Amino acid sequence: MKILNIGPAFPIRGGIATFNETLSLKLKEKGHKVTNYSYRFQYPDFLFPGKTQYVVDGNSPDLDIKTELHSVNFFTWGKTVRNIIREEAEIIIIHYWMPFFAPQLIYFLRKLKHKPAKVILLAHNLIPHEKQPGSRFLTRRLLKNVNGLLSLSDSVKKDALNFRKNLPTLVIPHPVYDVYGKSVPEHEAKSRLNLEENTSYILFFGLIRKYKGLDILLRALPLLKHKKLKLLVAGEFYDSREEYMDLVEELGISDRVSFFGNFIPDHQVKLFFSASELVVQPYRTATQSGVTQIAYHFGVPMVVTRVGGLPEIVEEGKTGFLSEVNENSLALAIDQFFSLKDRRSMQENVLFKAKSFSWNCFAEKLLGFADEL
Repeated sequence: MKILNIGPAFPIRGGIATFNETLSLKLKEKGHKVTNYSYRFQYPDFLFPGKTQYVVDGNSPDLDIKTELHSVNFFTWGKTVRNIIREEAEIIIIHYWMPFFAPQLIYFLRKLKHKPAKVILLAHNLIPHEKQPGSRFLTRRLLKNVNGLLSLSDSVKKDALNFRKNLPTLVIPHPVYDVYGKSVPEHEAKSRLNLEENTSYILFFGLIRKYKGLDILLRALPLLKHKKLKLLVAGEFYDSREEYMDLVEELGISDRVSFFGNFIPDHQVKLFFSASELVVQPYRTATQSGVTQIAYHFGVPMVVTRVGGLPEIVEEGKTGFLSEVNENSLALAIDQFFSLKDRRSMQENVLFKAKSFSWNCFAEKLLGFADEL
């Protein structure tokens, strides 16, 4: 079967690119011919406050990747969609997470409307975390032109059905990210990161943006009963770094926080999760998160807030704890974990649960969904 996967891929970096590549590799492994259409220009600078949108240190996966998409140059769209049509694919998967990309995708879908390919929108997110003008209008127009929607959480499915009630939908939980290698011994990970050997670390991982609530976690630190815990913050700042540094000084916790304020390359991800006993996601809003599925891969329990699809993934008292979106509730949930007499059993629960989030299962369900459309 010929499948097109439209969305970011190498040399574009980031979680959605990793997702796209891993899915393509799994579909290829199953004997399908997969072609990826990725971006030669993804974000303009005003939408991307990071240092670079591209992989700095890494190799291209064994995939057919065509870097043709240009998000803002309308004059390239016609040629790109003609190339897509010439592929004569049976299934077209479009990755979507931000209304900024909707105009180009709507243009493509209108040109594909009378073609035999089944078009599935794989929605990582539908409603942006930060308000954007025209987002609801664009998302509604986009959903009008697809055959079906695959979401990674029930919360995104509900959002989609509010836009188009009769839209065929399927929810498959985000698979475990198993592309970052195996965990290393805790003492080795701490040594390589220059962390203290006899200290327990909690981890905030990923891009630092307002909606992810790092400030809430920082305010929770002084409230913890377990005072010997330290916080490991690993991710590139998309907000003002100074704002967080000022908050750390104000709270008097500079000796309890270690910042690694750059984008974490793939080969270093295992170090941060191996060095940590608990992953904390104090998000103000969410759909789902790839961070939880990295934690599952490495067997690290989680504390997540009760927003979006996060409570769908973390089982209270088994693979982690749930919190409200405030520092008092967050501190209580973290203390609950470190009060456990047998934290090892929760780690084992996480590894056992991870087996249910396989890429093989995800690919099979996706193909079955396409057959039904």
